[in-house]
Order: sequence, then C-alpha cells, then structure tokens
Amino acid sequence: MAGGHPAAPLALDTNPFLLLVTYRYLKSKNATALERMLALSDVRDQSDYVEPELFDDLWYIFENTKRRIITQHVIAEALKFSRPGWLQGHKDAVRDAAISLLDDFRVEEHSCPILDLHANGDYRKVLIALGYTDAGLLHTAERHKATLITEDTKLLSFAYARFVPAFPLSQLRALIAQSR
Repeated sequence: MAGGHPAAPLALDTNPFLLLVTYRYLKSKNATALERMLALSDVRDQSDYVEPELFDDLWYIFENTKRRIITQHVIAEALKFSRPGWLQGHKDAVRDAAISLLDDFRVEEHSCPILDLHANGDYRKVLIALGYTDAGLLHTAERHKATLITEDTKLLSFAYARFVPAFPLSQLRALIAQSR
C-alpha cells in the first residue's frame, strides 16, 4: 500500500471532508462523545462499524498537517446535501462550518478543469472510470505530492496504481504512526 505522512500535503475526498466539518462543528457546540459518534457515523454513511477514535484520528491528522488540499468539485459535492440524515437537518450550520474550516486552517482550494483531464491522455481513462470529482482529486493529489484520504475503494486502487500516497479512514493509525 502506498504511504505518506502528515508532513506531506493532505488531499481530502468528500466523505473525510464532511466528517472533518461535522467533527469541528460538533466540538464547537460541546456535543457529547456519544452525540458526535452518532452524527459522524450517520454522515459517514457506511455499513461497517468503525471505532469512535477514528474520527479523533482524522481530526488529529488534519490539524497537524502543514498543507491541506481540497478541490472545488469535492466542496461542491460535499455541500450539495443530497444524503438523508443528520446533514439534512443541519445544512446551514454545516455550510458555515465548512467555510470556517477552509478559512481557519488555510485549506488550499484547487480547481481541476475537466477539459484538462480529458486532454491528458493519461488521465482520460481515469476520468471515465472515476468521474470528474475523484479524477480531479487524484490528479491534484498527484500534482502536489499529497497524501490522499478517502473511503472510496476505486479511488484508492487508482491512487495505488499511480503511486499516490493514499489511506482509507480505517488505516489512519498507520499514517499517524508513520509521522512519529
């Protein structure tokens, strides 16, 4: 598996970005650990169980990374609020928290024009296989030598094939251990 460390730039996919935004919002509202875990599990929207500490690990990595990168497509996808559940009832708060997170942590917002990806013969196949959001994020992570955090197994596979450092949320402890 490709590796990386928090000293490298960090590139965030949609789910990790939403989890970070929600985590920060809930911490600011002094939500209990149980309230945070329930809301974050709902936002994560996966069928497998993860330890509640996973969310703390994600925040730790985000907070202790020097450069944080996200693409405009990821932000747009995250804030379209198409999922039912906790996010639907907190749209305004999540949008405000997202803007605050981007600003307070100086997250670099990158554009990745679809036409540029399509014109790049190497990325045309990636664009078709992954779609514009994930292909653009992968291209941006590769270009900036960033470590990618995602739960998308297809995106992880393409990252590994292109030697882009990438970690699923379940492997964040390994990323933390590498940075120490």
